[in-house]
Amino acid sequence: MDGHCKNAPGANRGEFGADFDLKNYSLQEFEVKIDENQGVFAKLLEQDLCSSNGKTNRRGRIRVASRREGHGERRLSESSYFKQELQLESNQNHQNIGVEITNLLNSVSPGYADGETATLPEQIRLWLRIGYLEAEVKQLIADITQERTSHSRQLMLKSLIGELKQAILTVDSDGSISELDEVLQRVYSCDDEQKQFIGKSIEYPNEPNTIEDSASNERRQALPIWIYGDAALFALEVEHLIKPTWQFVCHINEVPQPGNFTWLDIVGERAYVIRTASGEFFAGKLQNTKERGSYPKFGLPNYGLEPIDIDIFYGFIFIRFTWEGSRLAQSWYLPGLLEPYQLENMQPIGGVGQYDINVEVDYKLLWENFLEDYHFPMMHKGLTRRFGVSSDCEGINGMIIPMRDPASPSLTPIERQYYDCAKAIARHSWEREQELQDFAVENDSLPETLCYSAFCSMSAQEEIPMPFSLSVFPEHVQTFSLVPAGPRECRFHVRSYGHILNPHDTNTKAIEEARIANIQLLLESLHEDIRVNYICQDSVSSRLFEKIGVFSIAEFDVAKFQEAIRAKLPITSLQRKPL
Repeated sequence: MDGHCKNAPGANRGEFGADFDLKNYSLQEFEVKIDENQGVFAKLLEQDLCSSNGKTNRRGRIRVASRREGHGERRLSESSYFKQELQLESNQNHQNIGVEITNLLNSVSPGYADGETATLPEQIRLWLRIGYLEAEVKQLIADITQERTSHSRQLMLKSLIGELKQAILTVDSDGSISELDEVLQRVYSCDDEQKQFIGKSIEYPNEPNTIEDSASNERRQALPIWIYGDAALFALEVEHLIKPTWQFVCHINEVPQPGNFTWLDIVGERAYVIRTASGEFFAGKLQNTKERGSYPKFGLPNYGLEPIDIDIFYGFIFIRFTWEGSRLAQSWYLPGLLEPYQLENMQPIGGVGQYDINVEVDYKLLWENFLEDYHFPMMHKGLTRRFGVSSDCEGINGMIIPMRDPASPSLTPIERQYYDCAKAIARHSWEREQELQDFAVENDSLPETLCYSAFCSMSAQEEIPMPFSLSVFPEHVQTFSLVPAGPRECRFHVRSYGHILNPHDTNTKAIEEARIANIQLLLESLHEDIRVNYICQDSVSSRLFEKIGVFSIAEFDVAKFQEAIRAKLPITSLQRKPL
């Protein structure tokens, strides 16, 4: 409001050069003219505008951003509603448009700088991404037709087209965005030799896995750095790792009545979940992205969808695009801990309890960050003030984490609010809480819900490497899933659920306040993770970074996740990039 630029995401990692200075982006005031047709004009001069020969009905002031470069000056008006007369001296060197758009996307990535979030409307972000991907695909096609025998480039093409399809699918179908076939027609010439690449099935031979993965090996071989964000590998991941894996969609009470439906967009596919007339659930995917605008005018048979696999676990609905593999109940780690919480009866917590955040980071990096817990004491100060999180525990999955008592004297107001509410709604003592924790360790189950502890529940990573977790708190549960969209494009999909509260219960207000406080605190922790992961993505792109092995028991779940990836994609065992 005072005209001073506070933050430019990416500046502190050197994206804009060593001479970048926030002060050069501060806002200045210039005089504006408003004509009889309500058109607003600003003439952007070096000196203050003291007089004008133009005829106006009234005068005003407007802030505009200014950046000085050399002897010229670039300026950007504050609002797209203003019609401007801009006379600019331009001494810019025209960069490749792909580079410019990539830098723009990086600059609006959320959560990187100092706890603040820079945002761009999702529709605009996707339009930019579609234009960028279209240019990339066009260039790649030209390269392929010249080289003729490049498995790597063909896999990259498959990956880019998948990203393009995902972006187009996600944009609302209002006619302002070209459909996939229209974009590809612009990309591909009439040359039949180029057209052959559309839809071509590309396989890369799996290399034998010669690495021992024994549980006794304290220093497991880690996955190589080249796999994080590699476009060619991502095409193989989609087919061999992402589509065969269960993906979280919603809770059964989000589609409560016959005819209700919802969907999930992932790697260029839209999967629908429909409550049928009989009350059962059906899952199917679109056969063509254009058809997304015709629904919910579902037709028969199978609602005009291609059927896909569906599973329901404690009231949570999952889908996958293949029909082989274990069911969730067979591969979930310590499911008995969930039994007393009656999750299937919960309802979604709307508003702040539901959000999606897009990040330009490989989903595998994001999930590995979640699976190891030694970053908690350093990165999540608030979480460690509230719970007894240590950096040497045996993996985060299934681990019961007690609240600290007495509470830390350095709790923030909202952290104190959550602590006080949790104590107010407790149904048993701290001594009983310890008995329940001991019972859980001995029996892998709970006879009743916990009141002063939280835990994370997810699949056994060595069986199903699924980027989904269920965080269980005394007052509510939160689902956390990662939805891959590209080799360096992923979406945090976060939903909160709780039991219906009795308005006449004396604890209802405290439960509501505990939920709101905890959801806000969890969002703060997520943004802390996002900042860490942008740094991680930069690090694995550096030749100076070398990831040798898994050293700590705190990386137990990371190791299991990596073993599952290596088993499904043996090519990831190779330390040098083969693609």
